[in-house]
Amino acid sequence: MVMSVMVYALQVDANGQVSAPVLAPAEGESFAKFSLKMTCSTPGAEIHYTTNGKDPISSDPWIASGATITIDKNLIIKAKATISGGMESVTTTGVYTLTGDLAAGGSHSLGMTSGGAIKAWGLQTDGRLGNNLTIAANISTPTLSKYTSATAISDALGVAGGVTHSVFLKTNRTVWTFGQNTTGALGNNTTTNSGLAVQVQKSTTASDKLIDCVAVAAGSGFSGALTSTGKVYTWGSRVNGRLSDTTTVTGNKLFAGLVKRGDGADLVGINRIAFGTASGMAKEASALELDGALGQVWTWGSNTSGQLGQGNVTDVPRALRVKLNATDYLTDAYDISSGENHSAVVRWNASDPELQGSVMCFGQQQYGRLGNNATAALAVSYPVKVFKSDGSLLTGIVSVAAGSAHTLALDLDGYVWAWGYGANGALGTNSITSKLTAVKVRNPANTADLSGIVRIAAGGTGLLNHSLAVASNGTVYAWGYNINGQLGNATTTTKLLPVVVTGSLDLLLPNPPTVSMACSVTPGSYPQSVTLTANPADVDNNLTKVEFFVQGSMVGQLTAAPWSLNLNSLASGSYQVYAVATDATPLTGYSTASTFQIFNDPLAESLDADGDGLIDATELALGLDPNDADTDGDGIPDGQDANPLVPDVILSTKAATIMVWAPME
Repeated sequence: MVMSVMVYALQVDANGQVSAPVLAPAEGESFAKFSLKMTCSTPGAEIHYTTNGKDPISSDPWIASGATITIDKNLIIKAKATISGGMESVTTTGVYTLTGDLAAGGSHSLGMTSGGAIKAWGLQTDGRLGNNLTIAANISTPTLSKYTSATAISDALGVAGGVTHSVFLKTNRTVWTFGQNTTGALGNNTTTNSGLAVQVQKSTTASDKLIDCVAVAAGSGFSGALTSTGKVYTWGSRVNGRLSDTTTVTGNKLFAGLVKRGDGADLVGINRIAFGTASGMAKEASALELDGALGQVWTWGSNTSGQLGQGNVTDVPRALRVKLNATDYLTDAYDISSGENHSAVVRWNASDPELQGSVMCFGQQQYGRLGNNATAALAVSYPVKVFKSDGSLLTGIVSVAAGSAHTLALDLDGYVWAWGYGANGALGTNSITSKLTAVKVRNPANTADLSGIVRIAAGGTGLLNHSLAVASNGTVYAWGYNINGQLGNATTTTKLLPVVVTGSLDLLLPNPPTVSMACSVTPGSYPQSVTLTANPADVDNNLTKVEFFVQGSMVGQLTAAPWSLNLNSLASGSYQVYAVATDATPLTGYSTASTFQIFNDPLAESLDADGDGLIDATELALGLDPNDADTDGDGIPDGQDANPLVPDVILSTKAATIMVWAPME
């Protein structure tokens, strides 16, 4: 008996409970699908989980502690640990959002689906589209980027567009590149251009690869990556000090090296990076992201227009902190972006109304690209505030994108703001007029403001600028300069309003199917029979099968309607059942678990007091009223109603703008 008590104590926590599962990551946003790890400190625990928002029960899928599942769509995960004897933990919940990713290069664009595929369009020269071609051509619709001529990229986790090359992060946290490589921007210890993805190295040794990265960036002739430890690597051209790996400002580095601060130490504590044409930016966590953090910004490289925010126009070969003025450093940075010759920072500070999503810009002021209501060609070397056209301060911004001659900003409500050079339509206002302050981008029909946007990107070279945005439903929009097809709408015509990128480029995966289920026990002699009827739906019209589970084990599968399964020879007892619908993606949807009861007494089993087709015992087990033929009052008898507790209505869905913005980690 004493030994039994000791063993039991090892299975519970200090409060005598089964420990709750721990999800890693606990929650958050990712550009693409990723692995979610579930652990429980209670030895021998099984972790049951759901993806339909319901609390887990014993018949739901389970994994052992330390195992992983793939998050390949927007999900609410609920997990509960159980041990033998029926003890269970409290439920742990994690909310996960996948957004896809966008990148705008000099004359090309890239989109990455939340499933990990990359498509690119625009100028094909030097292999920057990654489609196994390096010849000069204008590709005006998205084309798949590839590892080999026969293998498309399907496991990307983030993407960045340089002026003449592209960089992406793989799900295993390695870094890959394609495009022009004359300065070593591909990081594979060669200077050979590549129309297929190649892997970045850390030395001249081919097997020494750059690993453990969480984000990537690209500029003109150089690239970079952020590691999970908060350090930054760069490779490619050293001109102007854009690598910040040494005080040398000439030559090339053909593999990745660490970014250094002005004092020679490694730059650390970084959670986001963004590269301009010939300069780099990196930011620390802000207090909004980490209690007590300062949110300082570091810059290095070319500073001809003051785009490093140092109060001068002197190039910086090693990273220095951005200044607000001659004595104070900029803090509270939430997002950063760097263009051809100007930079932008989003600031958030909960205690200061003026810093709740305000934007500051610095660098070349010409054409209004700083948003400070000035247009004179002037190097502005300290940050200035961005204003709206009505003179009020622009606030509520969560993301910013600096193009070659304009700037975009995304607000909490999913609207896009733009300012700067407008002659090529990159502001999306149906006008060629440059804007000195922030105005909202219009929708394709010019009937209202563009809305429901969750991610933005801005690119271009010189005054040949263009813009990208993705909506919460996965639709990708583009506007601006288009002579190389960088808008991806099957034309090379410049557009003053957003157009939809063609070629099936929905960045978000299709919606998963939904399914509900009803059980009907057949009265009569024993052993007994039951009919399980599923009601699956798939808005993408790709439904492939419905599986039925009893007591956690699959008992049947159907691939076409009618979605009804008969089970025979069931002994008396209580049975828990649920259905799983799968589409061609494949994505799955789970029904709510139901319970039906088979009694030893045939008389009790056959009684149907209200005549709705469900015997009283079944109705009681399902929580229905055995004396009311239509429990939910929707006009459908309980025995024919797939959801007898929920009135049947026409459901409308509206995708919500993603409000939580955090670095991909």
